[in-house]
Amino acid sequence: MNAIQSFHIDPMVPYSVKMTRLHAGGESTNIIPGNASFVLDLRAQTNSAINLLADKVEQRILAIGNLYGTEIGCVRVGQTMAAEVSPEARDIVAVSIVNILGEDALAPDIVTAGGEDFHYYTAVRPSLKATMLGLGCGVSPGLHHPKMTFDRSTLFDGMRILVSAVMKACELIGK
Repeated sequence: MNAIQSFHIDPMVPYSVKMTRLHAGGESTNIIPGNASFVLDLRAQTNSAINLLADKVEQRILAIGNLYGTEIGCVRVGQTMAAEVSPEARDIVAVSIVNILGEDALAPDIVTAGGEDFHYYTAVRPSLKATMLGLGCGVSPGLHHPKMTFDRSTLFDGMRILVSAVMKACELIGK
């Protein structure tokens, strides 16, 4: 982990590398294991940064193996895609938020290094225009927490915003 965390990519692009699983040995605590496996979670704000990050992590892992004369294999399993926001889609949703909830409901954009499954859509189909919509629904104690709660009434606001956005996008396509 020290070798992996000692390199840097563009400091203006948030990224992280976390070990989320390490397994070595069996049940007995007095045996030095002959092999181990680990899983790393890589995240970055952009897809180009995540690709660079993955390459650098793999280079470091292989270099550590060479340094100690041992074989360390790397297998990339899946990829966390970054949110690639389309300015056109963002503007459509912003207009819809203002139309449905008023100017005060439109919050400034946030940039996230988080990843979601639906970010694959634009990676697989680059012609798609995508954005994200945050409802401000009072999530507590935090997203993905097992006891997470939120104001479910905001789902209806989200539904109305999305319907408005789809109608606006259809108008633009029809032009």
